[in-house]
Amino acid sequence: MSDRLEIHLRRVKHEDRKKVIEVESKSTPNLSYVPDVWEMFTSDAMGEFSVAEIDG
Repeated sequence: MSDRLEIHLRRVKHEDRKKVIEVESKSTPNLSYVPDVWEMFTSDAMGEFSVAEIDG
């Protein structure tokens, strides 16, 4: 195993929703907007809503 973290970026999937909201709630506990914009962000053909995965 390497001491380096491997970070992979990918387009968000519907099944990521719960985890993305959980991460947002821990990182910005007084600010919650992802549940309100999830559908808009994931259905936008022009932009990309990405997630980062560490070590897969």
